Amino acid sequence: MKHRAPGGVARLGHRWRSDCALLVLACSGVAASPGPPAWAASGRLLQTTPVGLHPIAVAADGQTGLAIVAASDTTSVLATVTGRLVRRIPGGVGYDPYGASPHAVAVDVIRARAFVANFNRGTVSVIDTRTGALVRTIRVGGGPAALAVDAPRGRVFVANYGAGTVSMLDGARGRLIRTVPVGQVPVAVAVDAPRGHVYVASFADSSVAVLDARTGAAQGVIPVGHCPNDVVVDARTGHAFVANWDDGTVSVIDTTRQRVLRTVPVGLTPVVAAIDSPAGQVLVANFTGDSVSVLDSHSGRVLRTIAVGHYPSALAVDPRTGEAFVANAGSNSVSIIDTHTRRVMHTIPVGQYPNAIAAADGRVLVTNEQDDTVSVLADR
Repeated sequence: MKHRAPGGVARLGHRWRSDCALLVLACSGVAASPGPPAWAASGRLLQTTPVGLHPIAVAADGQTGLAIVAASDTTSVLATVTGRLVRRIPGGVGYDPYGASPHAVAVDVIRARAFVANFNRGTVSVIDTRTGALVRTIRVGGGPAALAVDAPRGRVFVANYGAGTVSMLDGARGRLIRTVPVGQVPVAVAVDAPRGHVYVASFADSSVAVLDARTGAAQGVIPVGHCPNDVVVDARTGHAFVANWDDGTVSVIDTTRQRVLRTVPVGLTPVVAAIDSPAGQVLVANFTGDSVSVLDSHSGRVLRTIAVGHYPSALAVDPRTGEAFVANAGSNSVSIIDTHTRRVMHTIPVGQYPNAIAAADGRVLVTNEQDDTVSVLADR
């Protein structure tokens, strides 16, 4: 689900589904902090590149050196290291304040393909990440909002927000294999490739659907906290972590037994999570808590809560450097966390309302939704 700053920053809009409030704001109503804070570090911002209108998702192919940026009117292909615009693909994901999420782009590095969920058109674009060319467009369910790639099997799973389904694609051939009903308002999807499972967070049902990664068949439903907004999998520990937006918790799922092991309180409105598998940690951004909770990926317990900027909306981890990057939508900044000490090292000013982030090739790319740009930062 796309997230917007609540409270006194702008007037809050609600959409109710199955007793869950989808908390969102229109872009034009958000008033982010005026300019970078006095404590912001400098020297790591390398480039600011204009892209399409309201960019909301970015993913990079670390093998080919290209990054894909999804915006409402166009998809832009950038050179990751320089931030240079390589190609524009007309069409875009469309604009809808209730959909079109930061999970709308995913990359298969084995096959050099990127997949873009076009929310308003009910399609997925397939892009060659060696050239940036559009290969084909695949019809899926209504309101595709999030994607996950199972690279070993060459499959792509698409959460169709509007239809309450998941579409399973053949990523190599670029075709639809099947579409499976899941819960209401599926907003996030993750793959446990070693165990052959797919996890789909259904926001309005407060549940996670489990699919067979080989066939796409439904295997069960796991009740979790109220209004799950993201799900990530740590294949090393065999745990899935679900950020429950409405009750400020994370559900820890045993991916072998398919049951919740524990529910862990974190900060206010946890919105997105990221795995740092080598460090044995999970990072969770608490959107209205202005913090990041760090969990032990084995036990699920909270190791530390780190204060960051206003409205942290996206996370990326670079295990090579031991850094995590937090896009602070309300502060127009990126917080850089040392994942070993679990402390903020730097805060870098970027564009207006940064809402998605990716790290690859020694660079960090940040989409700035309100000024239609991507900021390129040096990673170390």
